[in-house]
Amino acid sequence: MRAGGISLVCALLGLLALAGREAAAVSPPLAKSVTMPAGSRQQADAAMLAAGRALFAGRCARCHTLPKVAAHSAAQWPGLVAKMAKRSGLKPAQLESVLTYILHQRKQG
Repeated sequence: MRAGGISLVCALLGLLALAGREAAAVSPPLAKSVTMPAGSRQQADAAMLAAGRALFAGRCARCHTLPKVAAHSAAQWPGLVAKMAKRSGLKPAQLESVLTYILHQRKQG
């Protein structure tokens, strides 16, 4: 009976650990191919949006929960992403992909 109690405690601790991870492991939404409006940073194609999403989910979630894209204005995001890019070691093209993804998702509402 004692071994069963230990197994139950271990199982409950495992579930609690997984529950804590799920809060931080929310997947960002998928993006469709889109042409950004005139004057935007660049045209966003499906490959760039997918790369930006993967980097946003992978690199950003290593250190903190993913912020909602509506949490900051379109004007604030470039500075925030640039600051975090230095910390996470993003290359300039990767930074651009992440920023394009975030701004695209922000417009999608």
